[in-house]
Amino acid sequence: MMACLQVVTVFLAVSCCICQDSNAFRLRNPILRGPATALRKSIVDFHCMVERDRDDDRNLFYELYKVNDTQSKGMFSTLDNDQPEAKFPVWIKPTHEGYYYCKASVQNRSEVMPTYSSHHYLAVIEPVEGAHVRSDPSPHELFEGTTLRLSCSITKGSHVSYTWFFNGRPVVDGIAQNTMSVHNTTITDSGDYVCFASNAVENTSIYTSNSSTSITIKEIPREVKVSFTVVKERDGHYWAQVVCRSVGGTPPITFALFNNSEGIDEQNTEHLNATFLVPIDLDQHMGELMCQASNGKTPQHSSPMRLEAVRVGGALVMTYERIMDDNFQVIRLQFHCQVERGTLPLYRWFLNNVPLTMRGPSHWVWSQDNSTLLVDLNPSMSGEIHCEAFNSFDKDISVSSQRTLISKEASNRLPVMVVAVVFGCFFFLVTVLTGCCFYGIYKWKHNPDKLSRQNGRSTEMDDMKATCISEGNKDCGENTSVAKEVGADDLEGEYVDEWPEIEEPWN
Repeated sequence: MMACLQVVTVFLAVSCCICQDSNAFRLRNPILRGPATALRKSIVDFHCMVERDRDDDRNLFYELYKVNDTQSKGMFSTLDNDQPEAKFPVWIKPTHEGYYYCKASVQNRSEVMPTYSSHHYLAVIEPVEGAHVRSDPSPHELFEGTTLRLSCSITKGSHVSYTWFFNGRPVVDGIAQNTMSVHNTTITDSGDYVCFASNAVENTSIYTSNSSTSITIKEIPREVKVSFTVVKERDGHYWAQVVCRSVGGTPPITFALFNNSEGIDEQNTEHLNATFLVPIDLDQHMGELMCQASNGKTPQHSSPMRLEAVRVGGALVMTYERIMDDNFQVIRLQFHCQVERGTLPLYRWFLNNVPLTMRGPSHWVWSQDNSTLLVDLNPSMSGEIHCEAFNSFDKDISVSSQRTLISKEASNRLPVMVVAVVFGCFFFLVTVLTGCCFYGIYKWKHNPDKLSRQNGRSTEMDDMKATCISEGNKDCGENTSVAKEVGADDLEGEYVDEWPEIEEPWN
């Protein structure tokens, strides 16, 4: 029994010694250092070292590995080198990009477990080359409202960042991306787009490549309109000079003219309008004109317009409005002329039979057909004024309006008609009120019920006086007076009651 206890004691003592010896020489984790980026076909160094105590003179063996690769990228032994830190030079290839770690172990001591460093990532840089911008859709012309997509491709390069510029200014949405998009494009998106591709090694060596493209955003013609004037030839024939016009649109634009949906002519022009000549007969309906404008997108059409040229004729009416200052004094007159018939009339103005210019010190002729005249009232603009209407294509035929006398005094004088109307209304009102008063008095005086009541009161008073005297009463006179007073009071009461009867005929 004692022999067994001695054997167990010896075994435990040996085991404790072995454990203490193993713990005493356990390795710390190595530290791996190296570059974060490396240029392809260059040599970079990785460094690995285990921090040891001063009395630790064991020989260590270091190995460099790439994650998921069992083949060592380098080995280092302190037995063959006096340096305590391992150095691994690596010739960089594109396949060397990835995570690395270092393994440390004690040479000839297999009982000491090896230790490992943390992972370190290495990015392999291929200098960027051959940047090229492509657009979608292609070619580099597209219409407003569509989406523009640009992409920047390269022939070589890794870890590339992209920066976009539009007309020399950076585009924020395109930074670090090789594509950019512009939605709902307008003509303001036309210009030069540049892509800068770049990469760098340790922020010391920077490589760039750029490419540019020019984009044109075409505006669709809009608000297409048609108009015409009439031209008279020397031989007496008339032509309609038809103008097709577009408010917007990127040239070249093709304008086409239709009459009753039948094509007449078309023009391709660098302008926003086109002119066509169409024969026309006066005072006849020649059809419905319509313009079409297109620059490659869906054609745009104008509203139809009646093709008819009617000569001026009928009555020419001239009207005017007064313009007053703060003191209600008329200081200006605005005249307007309108002829009864005429498709394309023009107007001219006369003062004392002298034609007025388009603009003078005290007048101004305006509106497209010269139908409006603004006159300042002063001595130089006094006299008779009138207008004439004539055909824009034939000035020999004209119609004149009535003449109107203008002056500052006459314009601020009340018209006779206004005075007559005001006085007449006042006289009528006075007459009506007077007649009503006389009628009321007449009805009151000739009311038979009122007279019979008054006669009845007089008879009653006489009877009262006679009775008083027959009874020998000395105060009959006073009683009579009292009776009279009572009768008067009663009479007043009767007057009050009679007012409804007087007013009854008015109801």
